[in-house]
Amino acid sequence: MGNSQSSPPTEPPRPPSNLRNNTTFPPFADLPHEDNEDDRYFADSSKSPPTPKCHWCFFGEITSSVIYRNRLRLAVKDEVGTLFPVHFYTNDRGVGQKAHCRKGDTFVALYAMQHNFSDGTVGIRVNEGDRVKILPYSMDELLQASDAIFDPERLEKCSVCGAKKDGLEVKELETCNGCKVPCYCGEQCQSKDWLGPHQNLCKIIVTLLWFTVKDWETFSTYFEFSDS
Repeated sequence: MGNSQSSPPTEPPRPPSNLRNNTTFPPFADLPHEDNEDDRYFADSSKSPPTPKCHWCFFGEITSSVIYRNRLRLAVKDEVGTLFPVHFYTNDRGVGQKAHCRKGDTFVALYAMQHNFSDGTVGIRVNEGDRVKILPYSMDELLQASDAIFDPERLEKCSVCGAKKDGLEVKELETCNGCKVPCYCGEQCQSKDWLGPHQNLCKIIVTLLWFTVKDWETFSTYFEFSDS
């Protein structure tokens, strides 16, 4: 009888609002294209404009920004390293956003789609100012914050020393007063974390909660950053 090899354990699906969920937060190559039907994101792609059946959002790192012919143009890199252009066609042509577009910050676009520009490049065309946002944090920082929010053990142990809430080591855990995400066994660990990485991470988590509390799988009306 031959040796049987067991399959490697499959990773459990990530929640839709987790930044590492590549359906809700796809890389550039997986964004729908304006000229193609895509039943992953649209109930009926033949309509103009097509009707979404869910929500999605793109996150990417700004590598450069320039005003060219009175229009903001960005070079953006996604999580897997794909570099592409972003051109603003909003009422102010993105000029008002230029001061916020620092290298290393994160460009965020709701309902982003691939667009064929007249110069032969493929990128993202921004038409709605309320559906884009520049976050003053790196992609790595945002992913770290998302990991903290979705840590399956975060409510069961101290995020600093690892003491578990089991009635023996620790009876109760206290959460951060600001973001309510990390838990601590006492003031000593909380102070240590605040003087260390959490002071910066806390405000990033608070920013990210706009994304993580939403229902991305059910579409009824468009999300807009003006709602935040």
